[in-house]
Amino acid sequence: MNCSAFTRSLILLICFSASTHLHGQDSNAKQDTNGITIVQDKRIPKLVAAYVETHPEGVPGLRVQIFYTAKKTMAVEVKTTFMEKFPGYVVLVDYDPPNFKVLAGAFRTKLQTEKLLKLVREEFPGSFIVTDNIPIEELDHRN
Repeated sequence: MNCSAFTRSLILLICFSASTHLHGQDSNAKQDTNGITIVQDKRIPKLVAAYVETHPEGVPGLRVQIFYTAKKTMAVEVKTTFMEKFPGYVVLVDYDPPNFKVLAGAFRTKLQTEKLLKLVREEFPGSFIVTDNIPIEELDHRN
């Protein structure tokens, strides 16, 4: 696997952050909704922001394609229907000439994507998983 210098720096900073936490330096502790304490180096948000800025095309990920048509109005209608029935998920209409694809979700793992696929299959029986570059701020972090 080929790692960029930036990725190696990110990994080193995370390892250093874990090390400095053991010594009680430069870290924030927060508790999430499940009662798990998350300890994060104060510098990580800046590093993540720099990563997002240098990777505007996004990261490799997965979505569920729920519809495909040559008519934009139909694609927008399906998008609206999806948003009403499955709120909280990213859904977009992608123009791939001469057709429009309606894509839902923004995941890094196949397991997360399969959960959405199973959820929407009854309403959208022709749905299937597709790969896509996903902007980091779009990623869905549900389990």
